[in-house]
Amino acid sequence: MNKPIQALWIYTIWSLFFYLARTDLPGWEGINIAMNNIGPTVYGANSITHAVTTNIPDGYDSLSYIWHVNNDIFRFQIYHTYNESSFTYEWSNDEIGHNKVHVCLFVGPFILIKCNSTAVFVNDHIPVNVQVQRTSGVWLKTDIFPLGTVNITCNILDPSAFFINSTVTYSWTSGDIQGYFNTSINATNWIFQHKYISTGHYTIKINASATGPNSANYFGIASANITIYEPIQGLIVEPNNAIENHPINLTASCNGTAPVYFEWYITYGSSCQFDDQNTTRMTTLNEDLCFSMLQYTFNNSGIYCINVTAMNLGGGYLMKSLLHINAPISPAITATVAAVIILIIVSLLLIYIMYTQSTSRKRRIEVANFDYLFSSSPDERSTFRKFTDWFTTRKTRNQNYSDHQPLLYDNDSNYGSFASGKLDSNVYEL
Repeated sequence: MNKPIQALWIYTIWSLFFYLARTDLPGWEGINIAMNNIGPTVYGANSITHAVTTNIPDGYDSLSYIWHVNNDIFRFQIYHTYNESSFTYEWSNDEIGHNKVHVCLFVGPFILIKCNSTAVFVNDHIPVNVQVQRTSGVWLKTDIFPLGTVNITCNILDPSAFFINSTVTYSWTSGDIQGYFNTSINATNWIFQHKYISTGHYTIKINASATGPNSANYFGIASANITIYEPIQGLIVEPNNAIENHPINLTASCNGTAPVYFEWYITYGSSCQFDDQNTTRMTTLNEDLCFSMLQYTFNNSGIYCINVTAMNLGGGYLMKSLLHINAPISPAITATVAAVIILIIVSLLLIYIMYTQSTSRKRRIEVANFDYLFSSSPDERSTFRKFTDWFTTRKTRNQNYSDHQPLLYDNDSNYGSFASGKLDSNVYEL
C-alpha cells in the first residue's frame, strides 16, 4: 500500500472511531477551536500557528493537541496543555503555495473531541508592502494626494524574523520624471519622502532583495498607484453688496484640479452662526473648473454671512464672506437725482459753448467813411480818403494812446469840418 492511500485509510478509521467516541461524551457539544498564524512567509522560514480552545467542560485540566501539515498525518506533533497550543513549522521549497495546518483536540490518548485547520501561504519571493501617506492632514481617499511631498513607507513581511540580520536593498521609481533610486539598509522597514511637482497619475514601484540565513537569495516587488491633485487655493466669494428682492449671482472662484464640489451656507447676521432653522444650504458640482455660480434672492436688507466650502480629491478650502443687502431706492428719489444730473450736464455744456465763442472772437476795427459829408470836389474826397487810411494804420499800432481828441467838431456855421493843423501831430479817435 503506497503512502497516500495508507494515510487516507488510517485517517478515515480514526475519524469514524473518534466521531462515535465524542458523541458519547456529554458537555462537549459547544467546544470551539480558534486558529491563527503569522503568515505569509517565505520558504526556509518558520511559521507559528496558534490554537485557542473555548467552552471546555469542568473537570478537565489537561488536553492533548495533535498537529500536522496538509494531509501528512504520519508527521505530527503532540502538545499536552489546557486551552492553548502553538505549532512551529519550517517550510521547504517543496511547499511553495497554499498549505493547511491542522490541529485535533483529544481527551485521553484516543478520544477525539474536535479538529480545525487554517491556511498558510508560502512564498518563493519576499512579500513587500508599500504605503503612501500625506505629510499632514487626513483625507478619506488613500490614493489621492495634494500637489507636493508625500511619505512613502516600504516594508517586507517577515513575521518569523527570518531577515532580521539580513541587509535589504531597496530600489524604487516614483513614476514621474525624477527617475530611479536605491538604498541598502539593515532593516525590514524603510520610510522616505518624495515631492511631486506636477499633477497626474503615477505608479510607485518598489524592489527589495536580501540574502536569508540559509544563504538563499530572495527578491520581492510591490507597487502603488496614486493620483496627485492640485489642492483648492485662493477661494474668492463675490459680490459684497446687493439689493433687496433682486436676484443676484453669487460666485465662488478658486484654483484647483476639477472636479470640484461646492457647499454653500447662507445665514442672516455677521456672527456667522449656522443652524438648521435660519440657514440655507445648497451644493453644486463643477466637472471642469474650480468655479461655482449660485442665483439667489435676499428678501430682507441687512448683513448676511456666506460660508463656502470647495473640495476636490486633493483637499478642501473654506471661505467666509459678509454680504451687505441694501434696500431699493424709491422712484421719487431716482427721478430727482436724474433731474439734477441732467441740469448739471446742460450747465456744463452752456459754459463750454460760451468759452469757445469768446476765445475764437477776432478784433474788428471799424473805419468811418465821411465822403457823404462833403461836396463832390475831387480834392476834398482825396484828402479824406488818405486821412481814413492813415488813421486806421495808426490806431492799430497804438492801442494805449490816451490823448484822444475829436476828429470832427460840430457848430452852426461849419458842420462836419475837421480841425486844421491836427492831422500831422495827433491821432484822433472816431
